[in-house]
Amino acid sequence: MIAAIGLLTGFRTDVLRADWKYAGGALPDRESGNALEFYDAETVEYLSNGDVKVWVKAIDTSDVDGLVAGDKAIITKAAEKTAKSYYPPYFLSSPDPDASADACIEMILWEEAANHADVKPKAKMLYEINCRERMIQTVSAITYKRDGTTTFASDFDRWSPIPPDSTGDVLRRILCK
Repeated sequence: MIAAIGLLTGFRTDVLRADWKYAGGALPDRESGNALEFYDAETVEYLSNGDVKVWVKAIDTSDVDGLVAGDKAIITKAAEKTAKSYYPPYFLSSPDPDASADACIEMILWEEAANHADVKPKAKMLYEINCRERMIQTVSAITYKRDGTTTFASDFDRWSPIPPDSTGDVLRRILCK
């Protein structure tokens, strides 16, 4: 009963939210600058044919930086994860021998910001990855205005090769087994 009331009143718990993990950065676009991209580790779907479906959201870099600078809880959570030897999947997917501890901590801070209830995405995309063929397709995409309202929603159905060193390539390395 308490859980139902909480859901009806908008009460959120960490259990009910997605678990957004850093997946890379998008190139700057003409209209809105730089974005960081995150995938939802909680809803990754492994299909019987070997493909993987994954939700990705893009968040303006300045929004992420603002949350990190303005919310001490994000820093506290990141410090707790670091103390427990947590490493972001991105960091583990392509270990760079020259990567610094600071880069790892920065990714953890970004992930905590992406999981913050107040963050507003620029876009959300559902991708399907064909692991064997190294192909990707956008199944669905939604873009948002700054106020959170939808500006564009569409479905797609075209496979493309995964470009090297792209967010799709990072997702393939992390999710394909």
